[in-house]
Amino acid sequence: MAPIKERPKPDYLEDPQIKEIIQDIVAPYLNKKDPVIAIQFGVPKDQENDWSEAIQFASSQDTYSTTKVGPLRKHRVEFKTDQARDIYRMYQLLENSPHLEIYIDGMRLPYAATLWLPLLWFYL
Repeated sequence: MAPIKERPKPDYLEDPQIKEIIQDIVAPYLNKKDPVIAIQFGVPKDQENDWSEAIQFASSQDTYSTTKVGPLRKHRVEFKTDQARDIYRMYQLLENSPHLEIYIDGMRLPYAATLWLPLLWFYL
């Protein structure tokens, strides 16, 4: 008779990061962390001079990152809510950008630029 093998425990139940994500989904009102607002914009190589001020401001931030996606170079900056003035300045520089994306806690929310960011500036 073969010995009985011990069943392995699933990794996902012990991973605290996954537990935290599940808790945020199940009970978002209990989340005490400040949201992270990320502003991402793409610039074609031939238009970098048109957006140089925005690129310079973005690259001066600690959380700046850049990636190449097709013909665009995507610039991304993440802000905390206590940086409302920096978020406002970054948005003002990019308001007319056709490749502007705004993420709140890693999610693209509807009306992020027209509703959520003005509420943030109003209350902070």
